[in-house]
Amino acid sequence: MNNPLLQPWNTPFETPPFHLIEQVHFMPAVKEALKKASDEIKFITDNQDLPTFENTIATLDSSGETLGKITSILFNLNTAETNMELQAVAQEVSPLIARFSNDITLNVKLFNRIKRVFESKETSGLNTEQIILVERKFRSFMLGGAGLKRRGEKNVSGKYLKNLQLFHLNLKRMSLRRLIHLSCILWRSLILQGFLKV
Repeated sequence: MNNPLLQPWNTPFETPPFHLIEQVHFMPAVKEALKKASDEIKFITDNQDLPTFENTIATLDSSGETLGKITSILFNLNTAETNMELQAVAQEVSPLIARFSNDITLNVKLFNRIKRVFESKETSGLNTEQIILVERKFRSFMLGGAGLKRRGEKNVSGKYLKNLQLFHLNLKRMSLRRLIHLSCILWRSLILQGFLKV
């Protein structure tokens, strides 16, 4: 299947080709993008060189670009132009994204490299923008539970993140059903009162 989500966008300003994107394209594209993003993370953690801003922080910051583009389209469409089918896709994709995000945050090898760069940020000749990015990456991992000691069990934050995302999607789906129900009531009332003709 020729998936427009995985192809270069030869459009003005590389805007998404919405006229070519169908709902069946999202899940295969997300799975392919997750694999690519995982390979990009593995490239960082397998690097035998000492951690630096370029080979760790900058590389991490540019990873997952394809995944980010695809999920941005999906979740923005799910907010602005949603329907039952699109919500079902979003609900199926959301746990995959949550699991991937949690796996990155709790990747010990990756966090250790980030920590090394963070600890040497003042003596590595980094400029202000680079130091800010290092601090943001380190803080993000710490808030995600990367610095917590574990007792042989995976941090449960991923489970809560997954449940929170599913709750948010379910809330949107319930809101859509409620809106459709209220619209039907209003439409029927207008017809019965003679304001609309069918």
